[in-house]
Amino acid sequence: MRMGLGRGVWVLAALGALLAASDARAQCMACGSDMFCVATERGAVVCIGSGNACFMGGRCRPGWPGPYYEGYSMIQLSVLDDAPGLAAIGSARVVRGAGRLSVGRQAQQVARDAAGGAAAAPEIVFSGVGSGEGATVAFRSRQGDGFTLRRDADGRGARVTIRAVVAGRPGAVLARERLDEQDALAVRVTLEGRTRVVIVQAPTLDRAEGEAREREARLALSGANGARPGQDAVQFEMTPVEE
Repeated sequence: MRMGLGRGVWVLAALGALLAASDARAQCMACGSDMFCVATERGAVVCIGSGNACFMGGRCRPGWPGPYYEGYSMIQLSVLDDAPGLAAIGSARVVRGAGRLSVGRQAQQVARDAAGGAAAAPEIVFSGVGSGEGATVAFRSRQGDGFTLRRDADGRGARVTIRAVVAGRPGAVLARERLDEQDALAVRVTLEGRTRVVIVQAPTLDRAEGEAREREARLALSGANGARPGQDAVQFEMTPVEE
């Protein structure tokens, strides 16, 4: 499910009832009116927002272990255009000790670091922050290509799996890595018929620390998703994948 702002492309559903849940019971996520994710009693198990667009996937109900159940299962996700020199990443590469954040311009730097540092800076297609745990979601274009993402908490990091989406269905595993808190994963995928680079960071933090880290990410995203004309017209969606 995708929501967003700008030029009539996006539709914002009524979420008032979801946003009224108390913090004590809020274990799920939903897209807020600012196109970032908020904790709710009912909503989704995966939510990623950029400030311009927001994605939700997987139904989360009261009492069901959502991304806030034992800690903050953060997802920082960026989709970047290909750029000269990024082929040096190969199919996937982990950047150890990338830092606290891998969104916006930091994601561009992670991609360059994964390629050895000499690549051109890629343009940002989408960059957002949110949370999710123990569920697989697919980022799928209208052509039926894209990638899936799954993160499973492991200490202060997570085990992250990314698969290709071909003809609308999950296919080959592109990367399966354990990431520490400040590691980042760069993966080359096909999305919208072209090569893209996906950057993922997935720390597992206590709730207060996670919320503070998300505030940092939101500040880092200020202006990043408006880096090029048409940024608000992302032509892919996020949907849950049955496993």
